[in-house]
Amino acid sequence: MEEFLVSVFGVAQSALQVVLTFWRRIVNWANESLLPWITQNLVPTLSELAKEAFVQLVVQFDRVKSPITRSIKKAWKTLRKFLAKSIIFFERKLLFEGKHQWIRRWKTKIYNVVNPSEPKIIEVVTEVEISFDDLPQDVREAILRTDKNEIEFDFLAGRDKEMEMVA
Repeated sequence: MEEFLVSVFGVAQSALQVVLTFWRRIVNWANESLLPWITQNLVPTLSELAKEAFVQLVVQFDRVKSPITRSIKKAWKTLRKFLAKSIIFFERKLLFEGKHQWIRRWKTKIYNVVNPSEPKIIEVVTEVEISFDDLPQDVREAILRTDKNEIEFDFLAGRDKEMEMVA
């Protein structure tokens, strides 16, 4: 289940962030460079048409972006109701001759509401071996900075923070 959560929300959030990041850069570049250049170098009629086309492009993108953003936030809010706690542990184990193996242990506490009058909390633990190269970037950075053998991340706090930052 955790793999599914990571996949779905990771891909959706990453894709949205990339689009939003580049879109902001494109809009800023157009406002700062392209539109002034058009105004200075093209006849006034073409300049006005270019500005209007740009305005319409921004407006249309915002019409698409807003519902997508709301849908992602709504999906996370719905899913979040069932997740009590989700902690990811990355542990380094010495194998032999200075070689290491990393273990990712994901502990999630899920509200089981099969019977709403008796909700239960179920703990799901998954453990997989993972190479250093496949560790998330922030985990690798923390390892290199601290040289610890175990690092812990609160998955829910991280995703909650990311959802707050989604425009």
